[in-house]
Amino acid sequence: MTSDSWAVQFHRYGDPDVLIRDTVPAEHAGVGQVRVRVAAVGVNRIDLVVRAGILRTQGFGFPKGTGFDVVGIVDEVGAGIGDTVVGAVVWGCLGLEPLRRRGTLSEFVILTCEQYAVLPTRDLDPGLAALPLAALTALACLRDSLRVLPGDRVLIVGAGGGVGTAAIQIAGILGAVPVAICGQSNMAPCRDLGAQEVYDYAQTRPSDIPGQFAAVLDTAGVDTTAYQSALDRSGRIVCTAADAWLRMLPGALMREPRIRLLSAGPSRRDLAWLATQVGEGRLRPVVDRMYGIDEIRQAHQDSSGPHAAGRRIVVVD
Repeated sequence: MTSDSWAVQFHRYGDPDVLIRDTVPAEHAGVGQVRVRVAAVGVNRIDLVVRAGILRTQGFGFPKGTGFDVVGIVDEVGAGIGDTVVGAVVWGCLGLEPLRRRGTLSEFVILTCEQYAVLPTRDLDPGLAALPLAALTALACLRDSLRVLPGDRVLIVGAGGGVGTAAIQIAGILGAVPVAICGQSNMAPCRDLGAQEVYDYAQTRPSDIPGQFAAVLDTAGVDTTAYQSALDRSGRIVCTAADAWLRMLPGALMREPRIRLLSAGPSRRDLAWLATQVGEGRLRPVVDRMYGIDEIRQAHQDSSGPHAAGRRIVVVD
């Protein structure tokens, strides 16, 4: 067994330049865990928020890791894991571990049984790293928080990003009617994913959109309260933008009971369900660009700029 490994970490909050590749002790799978050799990691908005220090936790020092999503190959199986073998292709998602310890952007990552699912393929597609956290978030919003039903009109704000592109597809799988608001450059990709109507964010006010909606999923968090005018009488809004939570809490939520904030955690059941949708061709990743491990700073920098369709992916292998 090797005694050392590597992980991308930061030792202070700041811009992407704080990210460095550190030598760290190698971790090994314990009871109820697998160790995954990382192949690719998605760059999520939460990664940027944590690295910049916008979202902080008390009681946990530095260094901190980065990365929540992972696609890779199982290389160790701990006791109590009876349904996964070494060599299995898996994807997964951490909870809040990167806030206090190593993230997924590392040589190896340790996952509990709730944090991963086996993919229905022998071929490892790095692009699938675009989906775990984004698709878990979209599913939790649509199915659990908004309780979307077949035939419901669902407005997805910021539809061109990782959560938005997943939400368009998952809304369709659930039988709902997805309507997208996004930047002009992302309008065609959103239509291709199944959005029934698509509006240019820069040219469209909430009051300009015809009809009403059973649900609004806001991934942008810029003017969430304005979309209340688009709701039907029983409709609700869920906002997933982590940096918007600090702006909106507590006042807006006290005044606007139809608005909720949501951040999804890992769920093996949901990861397995999503993997099935991928295997059946009903859910696909949308990738803007792939980066090498030495380009992690650039990947973070690009992810904080104008939003392209889908996710940026860091490929490790």
